[in-house]
This record gives sequence, structure tokens and C-alpha cells, in this order.
Amino acid sequence: MSTLTFRDFTFRASHHLPMRFGAAACPHWHTYTVRLWFSGAPDQDGLSDSLAVRFKHLHGCLLNSIVHPESTDEALAEWFLANLAENKCVRVTVTNDGQRGAEATL
Repeated sequence: MSTLTFRDFTFRASHHLPMRFGAAACPHWHTYTVRLWFSGAPDQDGLSDSLAVRFKHLHGCLLNSIVHPESTDEALAEWFLANLAENKCVRVTVTNDGQRGAEATL
């Protein structure tokens, strides 16, 4: 049996998708909830504190300056997974405005 623990992280950021047409190509805002799944049962209190500090720069940011080349839900999920690999993060789910999203797994 394998057990995973998770932590949700919510932030609001702007982005645009320059390779798309219409509204998506123009700067706009979303509220993102990122569910981070961990193996190895990390200490939840320590994990919460470290994630809040590590990702505080995402609140109110322009995602295009952080996630390249496009700041899609898929790219954001992959970015979080890559940035937390050393913390035994094995799956990331990104929900965009509570309506849609993407998931990345190892």
C-alpha cells in the first residue's frame, strides 16, 4: 500500500497566452489552487510553513515572468512538480478558477 499526503496552496496571478488568439492572448487574472501531493509523510506543519515562504512571490505576480514559455495550467503543474522534486512531491494538480485545470505526475 502507498499513502500520499497533500497540501493545497492558493494564489491569484495574472498571465497571458501570446501564442493564442482572443481573450487568452490579453493579460487577465485567475485564482489558482495547487494541490501538492507528497510521498514519505512529511511533517505537515513544517511543510505548510516552507511552502508559504517558498511561493509567496506568486501572489499577485505575472506568471509569464516565472513559467516559460507559456503560463498554461499544464505548464504551471509541471513547474511546481519540478520545483518540489527534492521534497518528494510526486503529483501536482492545478485548478484554475475552480473550473478547469491540469495535473502532472512523476
